[in-house]
Amino acid sequence: APDWICEVLSAATARLDRGKKLEAYAREGVPVVWLVDPESKTLEIFTLEARTSLGPRYVLAAVHGGDDVVHAEPFASFALRLAGLWEGERARDHSSAVRKRFASFGAGGPLKNSRLVR
Repeated sequence: APDWICEVLSAATARLDRGKKLEAYAREGVPVVWLVDPESKTLEIFTLEARTSLGPRYVLAAVHGGDDVVHAEPFASFALRLAGLWEGERARDHSSAVRKRFASFGAGGPLKNSRLVR
């Protein structure tokens, strides 16, 4: 399983991303999941709770938003300026624009060995 997954939410996918996908990621043992919501301009960070009799599940570890500068696992040594994700985009283009920014951010930076999940 990957060490981290980032989902960029959209109105069309948010329910699936927050439901079935999170369940699947927990089952597979992904330790950290970020949910980026371009509409509400938030980053939610979920960490996998130790396996219980009910199976693995995520706990909401933090919520960041707006122009926060975030140091979040698994990239805690790197400062992520959230405002850079939202700047200059029209509302209807937010999800695709944020996906593109994450993809370019990963090309040569701390996320270069990570995959963007859609």
